[in-house]
Amino acid sequence: VIERAAEHYELKRLKDRYQFHLEELVASRTAELDKALEAVENSYRLTLKALVQALETRDFETHGHSERVVTFSLRLGHELGLDKEALRNLELGALLHDIGKIGVPDAILRKPAKLTEDEWYKMRLHPIYGQRILRNIPFLEGAARVVAQHHEKWDGTGYPLKLRGEEIDIGARIFAVVDAFDAMI
Repeated sequence: VIERAAEHYELKRLKDRYQFHLEELVASRTAELDKALEAVENSYRLTLKALVQALETRDFETHGHSERVVTFSLRLGHELGLDKEALRNLELGALLHDIGKIGVPDAILRKPAKLTEDEWYKMRLHPIYGQRILRNIPFLEGAARVVAQHHEKWDGTGYPLKLRGEEIDIGARIFAVVDAFDAMI
């Protein structure tokens, strides 16, 4: 009986030590994975920022606009208590909000004079173009909503879908305020 109790005690001690070692190993690997995921996400951000800078070289009047609205949007999002995922969607949506301008002809985008009604119609399609560009990228799904809805207005007079009130994504609503603020300053 004493031998069996000693064996049992030794087996339990070995099992506990093995479990502790396993827990340490899992914690270590989890930390490594978290670090790798963070590096991948940072690479995505840098790539997206480079894409936005390329876009801003086509439309010189907006130089620096995307970076400013990202900063302001995140500040407002924090103040409103958005969760981590909503803040990420807001950040990437603000950064990419004008990506759809890639689909707008240069003759319209760079026109120094007032746009005609037909030209305005084509310019107002850029949120749809942006959503189409982003639609098949799963990690940008929330950002694509901001891109698609950033010109919608609370009263339903915005474009392209004439959404109103809370039909508009919260990130797009925050962004619209920030975009107007940036235009004014």
